[in-house]
Amino acid sequence: MKKSEVNTILVNQAKRRNAIISSICFMVVALLLAVLLTLTYYNKQQVQYASYNDSGSADYKVYLKDNNYYEEEYAEKDSQYVAELVDYIKANFNYDFALDRSDVDYSYSYMIDAYVSVADNASKRILYDYTEELLKENKKTSNSKTFSIDKDVKIVYSKYASKVKSFVDYYALSGVTSTLKVSLHVYVNSNCSGYTNDVNESVVSLEIPLNTRTFGIDYVDNLVKSNNNVITCSSPSFSNVIILVVAIALYLAVVISLVKLVRYIDKTRSAESVYDKNIKKILNNYASYIERISNNFDFSRYRIFEVKDFRDMLEIRDTVSQPILMIENKEEKTTYFVIPTDSSILYVHRINVEDIKTEIEKERREEALDDEANKY
Repeated sequence: MKKSEVNTILVNQAKRRNAIISSICFMVVALLLAVLLTLTYYNKQQVQYASYNDSGSADYKVYLKDNNYYEEEYAEKDSQYVAELVDYIKANFNYDFALDRSDVDYSYSYMIDAYVSVADNASKRILYDYTEELLKENKKTSNSKTFSIDKDVKIVYSKYASKVKSFVDYYALSGVTSTLKVSLHVYVNSNCSGYTNDVNESVVSLEIPLNTRTFGIDYVDNLVKSNNNVITCSSPSFSNVIILVVAIALYLAVVISLVKLVRYIDKTRSAESVYDKNIKKILNNYASYIERISNNFDFSRYRIFEVKDFRDMLEIRDTVSQPILMIENKEEKTTYFVIPTDSSILYVHRINVEDIKTEIEKERREEALDDEANKY
């Protein structure tokens, strides 16, 4: 082979190798980035939890009607009161909320209502009830870690007591318990777009007996008073959609690049590389059946039979009980695998660069014709 031809082969092989390495590097980087984006998208899609702590209290003063016994305008909390002397109750409700993180937008609302009920003592079932709104619902949106509510409300005790007494007397009921429950309701909800979680409700209440001669006021709430409370957030935001689209695009780019690389490797393979690959394959699989000899083998002494498939050489070897000889002409890139016989017949399997070139060119012409036909 001429030196110029060898140089051309080497240059083409270098270009091919660089193109393959560049394509593989691109696919590795694109695949890693796609996986990273996929994990980012997955993590952003997961439900996020924000713990919060809340606390509440209720203070009150019991204002009295004009009477001959008490000089004070009102009585302080935590006392026992004569129902007939009570005019109204001025209550103050407090509520404090604190998140453990500042990256959650949320909304909250609050309202105060009065719930009146008459229940049978034996069965504990409600005979009569109704609810009255004392403070209309107030809605707020916030991204602050904390908020507080401080609201005053006037509870006209005599109004509720009179209505319940009228109901009990009218139906001559006995063995019943009448209660007025005034409550501050606070609702907290995350503000993630496209996602709605369960609303977290906190309640701070004052329970006031009705239809009794004297009464005391009890404070109750449903507050956990710990960081076990959570609000949740999981948002298919626009940025998440972009991340997913880019990840999918990268996966497609990797697949397309892989297909193109396989086709490029196939189309740019050199006859020399195919030749070397075929020789190595035979030696790797059947080296124990092959004996190498020098290239001064005299073919003219034999009648030659060409064998297309090397596996057929193995069957012939077993039949004639002769070894497979390997003769390599390195300069012209030709290797012969031969089995000589006593009857002057020589079985030959030849691997030749020129034959491979002819086969590759034939395949490429056929592929070009197929591509041209597919256009129509």
